[in-house]
Amino acid sequence: MHFALGTGTPCVSLFTCTSPWEIYEYGIQRKIISPLLEEFFYKREYNSRATMAITVEQVLSEVMSQLQLSAIRSEHTIPQ
Repeated sequence: MHFALGTGTPCVSLFTCTSPWEIYEYGIQRKIISPLLEEFFYKREYNSRATMAITVEQVLSEVMSQLQLSAIRSEHTIPQ
């Protein structure tokens, strides 16, 4: 996420136990925030419920949206 944002690369970021409010999207990031974030906020131990609260379908949907946006943006970019 940090490298993607630093290089202007569209990305999808999952927040399962850390603060999504501290990260600015810069118009290129999609955040998926766990519905269980409050329960696992900054917890250090592993819990499968925390890692499975965001579904594969949610991630796939956001990734596909980002890919479509990237394609649209690249079509409208003037070659140098």
